[in-house]
Formats: sequence, C-alpha cells, structure tokens
Amino acid sequence: MNEINKRIKYYRKRNGYTQEELAKAIGMKSSTYAQAEREGIITCDFLLRVADALKVDPEILLLGKKQIKVVVAKRKRSEQTKMPDPNKVEMDLSLKEKNIVMILRQFNQEQRNAVYEFITQIEKTKP
Repeated sequence: MNEINKRIKYYRKRNGYTQEELAKAIGMKSSTYAQAEREGIITCDFLLRVADALKVDPEILLLGKKQIKVVVAKRKRSEQTKMPDPNKVEMDLSLKEKNIVMILRQFNQEQRNAVYEFITQIEKTKP
C-alpha cells in the first residue's frame, strides 16, 4: 500500500466509513473502490471525489500536507491591473481549482508557459 492509499484509508476510517459506504457516497462500485484503495489506482477524479466525501483537502490526501499557500496582498489602485506575485497570494481554492493545480504540477515548464500564455490572452479579452 502506498502513502496516498494509507492516507485515504486513514481519513476514511477517521470519518467512520467502510469501503462500501464510501464507494456508495462517491458513486462507485465497492469492488472498484476497494481495488483503488488497495492497489493505488488513483485518478484525479477519484481523489477529488474521495476528498469531497471525506471533507479533506485533496492535497492532503495526495501529498500528506497542504502545500498550496497563497497570500492575497492588498494592492494599490495603480497595481490592480498587474498580475499578483504568486508567492504573496493566499486564497481558498475550489475543488476544480485544486484539480487544475494538480494537473499543472504534472506539466513541464514549456507546457506551463503555454497555459500561462493562453490564460493571459483570455484575460486581455475581458471587458
């Protein structure tokens, strides 16, 4: 059993779920859930559904600790159109946003730059 599986099992038991109950809560066959927990067949979708059902940050299940810490810095009016320094921004992220972050972490730098350029182009078209 790998570390992710151990954390999922720990939080499942801590929340009083059996494998069958949690499988039902996330809309999965109990045998499929049991195999995922036992063998480490973990997808982003599975991780997010389990985290949501257990009321646990998916990053804690994935990494064992929360690493995304972004600080919202109060900016002057003249700075409001600039991109915030990512090292000084703190905000609560939705499950979809956390999923995006997890996907981005799997990208190489070139792919991340392409995503950033795409988002920047969309930002420029906002009214």
